[in-house]
Amino acid sequence: MKLKPILMAVAVLASLPALAQSQLTVVNFGGANGAAQKKAYVEGFEKATGSKVVVVEYNGEQAKIKAMVEAKKVTWDVVEVESPDVNRGCDEGLFEKIDWSKVGNKADFQPAAVHECGVGAFIWSTVMAYDGDKLKTAPTTWADFWDTKKFPGKRGMRKGARYNLEFALMADGVKSADVYKVLGTKEGAERAFKKLTELNFYAPVSELERHCYQLETYFREHAPATLNEAAAKIEELTGLKRSPSAVGRFLNALGMAPRRVGTIPSKADPEKQESFRVNELEPRLEQARQGKRAIFLSMLLTSCWAPFSGFCGHSPVSL
Repeated sequence: MKLKPILMAVAVLASLPALAQSQLTVVNFGGANGAAQKKAYVEGFEKATGSKVVVVEYNGEQAKIKAMVEAKKVTWDVVEVESPDVNRGCDEGLFEKIDWSKVGNKADFQPAAVHECGVGAFIWSTVMAYDGDKLKTAPTTWADFWDTKKFPGKRGMRKGARYNLEFALMADGVKSADVYKVLGTKEGAERAFKKLTELNFYAPVSELERHCYQLETYFREHAPATLNEAAAKIEELTGLKRSPSAVGRFLNALGMAPRRVGTIPSKADPEKQESFRVNELEPRLEQARQGKRAIFLSMLLTSCWAPFSGFCGHSPVSL
């Protein structure tokens, strides 16, 4: 069983002085872990400092962090990441360097909790679980996990190579103490991937797949404002009822993603408003007049699902 540290990293451009501000945005993986962090960290911090902590959940997508940093529009102050991600993010300049003089004595921490861009928050592990009602004999090793004859049935694994490569090597006879030494070589990595191919991976195909062309054609002409709207239209067109989250994954597979609404800068800055009118609004209106762009106006929406850059909403305007 491999113990892995979870580190809290400080996003670049949010800057460490943000810790003293009246509001702090902290990002974690949510669930029971997020609830525990709220009890252990957030409530005590808010009471001691008078600052407000806004907790945001995410799925560990580092691409989102990179996009915010590169756009110089970072809205997260502290983010929970797994140790491999803090290594990569630090190398790529996505996280601030930690001033350990403000954190504590490094000797008081577990060695794996000390990083130049992160501080270990807790230690967790990945274990094997099984259905005791279906298996009379318990699998005890990763070799057992790979033994589909002795232990028949479906397997569930993390989607991706992380941790699965380690399990594969242990299933192939590598001692746990030697896993990373072996995995650190080209031959070891190839050995792990080869072992993974022994399992018959199966990903269910959505019934929506056979309606891809119809739905993609419709949504590219009629961008839905919300996932609920998209789900309702999919049910109307195909007879298939799907949850908003399932619809979101389907739209992502079609290459569609939420796009921000285009708005005239709301603050009273005549120069910015004039620049927006001349460089952004008027060219789009002219394209609409020529039938090259569909223009939608909205006062309420903040985003829509669309494969194009433009204005989103419910009420099309004829120009």
